[in-house]
Amino acid sequence: MTAIAVLLLNLNLFSQVLKPGDLIPDLLLSNVINYNSEQLNLCDFKGKLLIIDFWGTGCTACLKAFPKIDSLQQLFKDKIQFVAVNSQSKDSTIRFFTKMRHLKKPSVPFITGDTILSNLFPHDYIPHHVWIDSTGTIRFITDGYNATAEHITDFLNGNVLSLAEKKYEVQSYFDSPMEAIGGNSKWLGYLHSYSLLLHCISGVTFSNSVTSTVEGNRPNKISQTCASISQLYEVAYSEGGKYDFSSPNTIIINSKEADKLKHPADLNKWDEWIKDYSYNYELVVPPADAKYLYKKMRQDLHRYFGYTAIVTKRKVKCAVLSISGDISRLKSRGGKSKSNLWVISGDSLKYIINEPLERLVTALSMKAKSEGFPMPFIDKTNYHQNIDMRLSAEAFDNFDFNKLKKELKSCGLLLEQKNQETMVLIISDHKISTR
Repeated sequence: MTAIAVLLLNLNLFSQVLKPGDLIPDLLLSNVINYNSEQLNLCDFKGKLLIIDFWGTGCTACLKAFPKIDSLQQLFKDKIQFVAVNSQSKDSTIRFFTKMRHLKKPSVPFITGDTILSNLFPHDYIPHHVWIDSTGTIRFITDGYNATAEHITDFLNGNVLSLAEKKYEVQSYFDSPMEAIGGNSKWLGYLHSYSLLLHCISGVTFSNSVTSTVEGNRPNKISQTCASISQLYEVAYSEGGKYDFSSPNTIIINSKEADKLKHPADLNKWDEWIKDYSYNYELVVPPADAKYLYKKMRQDLHRYFGYTAIVTKRKVKCAVLSISGDISRLKSRGGKSKSNLWVISGDSLKYIINEPLERLVTALSMKAKSEGFPMPFIDKTNYHQNIDMRLSAEAFDNFDFNKLKKELKSCGLLLEQKNQETMVLIISDHKISTR
């Protein structure tokens, strides 16, 4: 076979989209780091479970998954092999890990500068995992959360394992809602208002947003993708930021069917739960009725699901920031305003220079939510001047409460957990008293 014929064959191969049941092709991949060679052939891993982990340097969820991937690799040793794949160049990936000294890099091969595998396994969102069995057969293309010790054990033992397929995502923002459910798009121009509730559709995503169908007007459209019932109620009763129910303990569920209203804690149960109990929801009201948008959504939810919900004040445990001593060290010395609180970086220190304390509070609150901290973050300092402050990246990035408490105390700030009256959302099977 001529060199040109081989090149054309390879170009055709790499343009194919592989699916479960297909064999992994014989591919020699370059730009490999963290391995005993700068090249790697996926077929070399036949005889063991191979899991390809697509990730990116800007993907927080991917980076948080690294310690889990490392522990799973160590747990199952030579029975499995994770291979991490990203599109960033080899040099930029090496620089990233050099800067991110506090990041746990798993002891697995990394394929960098990838174009081949991402063409064979196209995807919009990461982490994105491909499971390949000992014969080189693709078994699952699924979400990263399915990489658990229980699932891997079942797979290796030959037990029946059904992981939801993560299909190449089809973006649909419900500009054509009838098409999304198989209707006739020629009637779309006659739509005045509507609401639509679907079970979560694999491979199809809708925008999670509150927007306007008329540029410059007040929002009159709500879209949610694969949301739990409690998430839908949270959107409806938060009223576009009037209330904040994003912390787990600010939503109280009084229902005999509580397990149907929120995601299960066990990741091994997510696929089945999402299929049965998560929803795509869309609401559009006429622009003239935009002020009733959230009221209409609440009416929808009551009609669709039948639960009663109220917003009221309750004492719940909160993370409270207050002044406890001399805060003269906080006062800014002036200069250019700058901060690295909002970026992923390899800096060992997080800093905020000549900016209001409330900016630090907002960053801490958002970090607490992203790290799954189970309670609201409340500012009781009543301090409105600009500050200079530095915190260790280890404490800030992981929202390590005890370390943050110690570091903030040195600046005259007290961070403590205590019961605090705040607004909560109560979802109930029946009407309840607020007393």
